Amino acid sequence: MKKVFIIQITILVIGFCYACKTNEVPKKQSYVTISGTIKGNGGVRDSIRILFGGLIPETKLFGTKDTTIYTGSNGTFLFKSKDIKEPTRITIGSYKKRAGEKSQRWGDALRNFLVEPGDNIHIEIDESKEEHVYEFSGTGSEKFKVQWQNFQSGYKVNRREIQRRYGYKFAALSNKVQIADSLSNIQIRALETVKDSLSDRVFKIMKADIYGENGVYLKTFVSNMHVDTCSTKQIQQYRKLFDESLNTNLPSDILASSPYYIMFLSNMAIAQLQLGDPENPDYRYEHIHAKGFSDLCQIWRNQYSGMLREKLLLYNLQSLNVQDTYGIEECLQMSYDLIKTPELKAIIDTMYGRKIRGATAFNFNLPNTEGNMVRLSDFKGKVVYLDIWFTGCSGCLYLAKEVDHQVYPLFKDNPDVVFVSISGDKSKDQWLKSVESERYGLKEYVNLYTGGLGFKHDFTLYYGIKGGPTTMIIDREGRIYSSAPPKHGKSKELVALINEALER
Repeated sequence: MKKVFIIQITILVIGFCYACKTNEVPKKQSYVTISGTIKGNGGVRDSIRILFGGLIPETKLFGTKDTTIYTGSNGTFLFKSKDIKEPTRITIGSYKKRAGEKSQRWGDALRNFLVEPGDNIHIEIDESKEEHVYEFSGTGSEKFKVQWQNFQSGYKVNRREIQRRYGYKFAALSNKVQIADSLSNIQIRALETVKDSLSDRVFKIMKADIYGENGVYLKTFVSNMHVDTCSTKQIQQYRKLFDESLNTNLPSDILASSPYYIMFLSNMAIAQLQLGDPENPDYRYEHIHAKGFSDLCQIWRNQYSGMLREKLLLYNLQSLNVQDTYGIEECLQMSYDLIKTPELKAIIDTMYGRKIRGATAFNFNLPNTEGNMVRLSDFKGKVVYLDIWFTGCSGCLYLAKEVDHQVYPLFKDNPDVVFVSISGDKSKDQWLKSVESERYGLKEYVNLYTGGLGFKHDFTLYYGIKGGPTTMIIDREGRIYSSAPPKHGKSKELVALINEALER
C-alpha cells in the first residue's frame, strides 16, 4: 500500500509539472518582422531598402542598420530585425532601377515609422498607380495604418507649398500656425482611434512626431525671416507665437524619442537667437551655421537636459550644414563634457577624438585617375583642402564652382597648399566622366575616389561621412585643422582659414 501511495504522489507531481510547463506564458518576441508583397510594378524586380534603428534615425554614425532585400519572383520580401528592447524607427522604401536609368533610386518610402518588440507587420504595396497604395496587417499594423494616414493628410495639405506661398508677414505666419495646429488636431484624433492598441509610451511618441513634423514645415517661420526689419511690436508678436509653438505638455524623454521634434527644436533655436538679437547678422539663417553655431549649442545646453539635450547636440554636430570651425570645436568640447548616456557617450567620444582640431587625420590610401594609390601622408608639410562629393550632388556643384573660381586661384601657385577632391561615386566610369567635365572640381586637383565602395570606404566610415559636400582642412603635420570649414557663399572666410593654417 505504501508503495502504491508513493507512485500516486509521483504521478501527481509529474502531472503538475507538465501542466505548469504547458501553461507557461510564451516569451514575447523581442525583434520586429516585416513581410510584404509588391505588385503592379510591370514585372520589374524590386529591392526593398530598410533603415532600421539607431539613436538618431537614418544616421549610420548613430547605429542605423542599412539593409537591402531583393524581392522574390512573386514580389515577396521578408525582413527580421535584431533584438530590441524599446520602440525604434524603421524606414522602408522600394529601391529599383527604372528603364533608362543607370542606377537604383528610392520609390515611395514609409519614413521613420515607429515599431516595437513583437511587431509582425505585413505590407501589400501596389505600384500600379501613380501614387503607391499600401495595405497593412498583422501584429503592430495599427501603428503603420495611422502613421500612413497621417502622412497622407499632411501630404494633401501640402505643407511645403504653404510654407512657400504664405510668405513671412505676421498675418501669414499666424495663418500657418493655425494650419499646423488644425492639422495636428486632425492627426491626433486619428491617432486616438487606435490608442487602445498602443502602449502609453508609443502613443505619446507618435503624438510628439505629429507636433514635430508639422512644426518643422509650418512653425519654424522666424528662422527664415529677416527680423532686423521688424518693429518692436512685431517682434513681440513673433515671440508670443514662438512660445505657444513649443507648448506640447509632453515630457522631455518622449520628445527626445521623436526625430521630428528634435529637428523642430533645432530650427526653433535659430528663431530664438534672431528674436533675442534681431540686428545681429550672424544669426540670420544664411549665416547661423557658419558664424553662430556655438550660440545655438549654448541654447541646447542651457534650456534642455537629459537625453533631449544630448540628442539635440549630437544631431546638429553631425549636420552637413555646419561650417563654423570654431563653433563646432566649442560645441564638441561642450558635448564631450555634458553627454553621459553610455550609447551617446561612445558616439561623442569618437566624434571628439576624430574631428577636434589637432586630431590625427585618417591616412587614406585612394586611387587617382591614373590608377596610382595616393596617401594623405604624401602631402605632409603642406596644408590640404579636402572636398568629398558625388555625381548628382547639387550642393557639390555649387561649392565646386565657388572654390574653383574664388578660392583656388589664390593658392594655385603656392606649393604649400594642395586641393584634394575625393568622389564617393561607386562607378569608376561615372567618376572619370565627372572629373573630365570639371563640374565638381578642376582636373588639376588631386582627384581620387573610394575605389567603388562609395561612402562605405574606411575613410568615409571613420568620419561618418554619408554625403556631400563634406570638406576638411588638414594641417602640415597631417592633423585636423578644421572638420567644418566655411562652404557656400563663404569664400572669403575659407581663404582666411587656409591662410591661417599656413601660418601655424
